[in-house]
Amino acid sequence: MGLDTNYVKSYFGILKIIEFFFLLIAWACMVDYYNGNLSYLSSKNSFFVAMNIMAWVFVIIWFFGYLLSQCHLVNISNKMVVYGIIHLIWFALLLISGALCAQLAADTRKACDYLSRFNKYYTCNIAKYEAAVAFGIISSVVFLVDGILHIQQRNSVMASSSSGGVVTKRTVVTTTTTTKK
Repeated sequence: MGLDTNYVKSYFGILKIIEFFFLLIAWACMVDYYNGNLSYLSSKNSFFVAMNIMAWVFVIIWFFGYLLSQCHLVNISNKMVVYGIIHLIWFALLLISGALCAQLAADTRKACDYLSRFNKYYTCNIAKYEAAVAFGIISSVVFLVDGILHIQQRNSVMASSSSGGVVTKRTVVTTTTTTKK
């Protein structure tokens, strides 16, 4: 079991690194907005934090699975399609959780703007909340790209193998002849 450093340099590895940091920023900003007191979170915010943390853990496991060359041991048909579907499911969950919180952020922003018209000393700081939502939605888009690339890689492998572009088995036949004197 060696380290596959080529994975880190591949676009799949780079996408995982981007996902790691964007997801971390998303859930950390949301938790920090509530000063670490998760009991203040609404059900929509809890769903957002849960989806982002679970996706973040998924990314860590996936990254180290490939880095340690363990994911290559998975032998299922259409593996890249399955991997793509998994990423598309994460895309949908992250996008839904981000959209729910984006609506809350928009409503809160309207309320803050309204209240600040009547009280010039009123401040409403939801920048961390908005950052969390933005990074959550951006993370979902990165998962979408990751899922599409997995499926696209499967399609390109299938197309090249059906057109004869990939040699999967090589047979060498050696013939010897002898002459009688």
